Amino acid sequence: MGLKRILTDAQIVGVFIMVFGLICEIITNADWGWFVFTCGSLYFTLATKIKYRHKMKRKQ
Repeated sequence: MGLKRILTDAQIVGVFIMVFGLICEIITNADWGWFVFTCGSLYFTLATKIKYRHKMKRKQ
């Protein structure tokens, strides 16, 4: 429950995508694992920007 307070659902999905990409790269030695990791990183970054944009709108 502590992780839920820190990260939103979208950020957690981004982290899972990144971990899946790393697992694919390490275990199966798949070349597309880094592509999946990068997509997860971009997803996480976008979710973080949206989270803080909503937070700033509430303060105004």
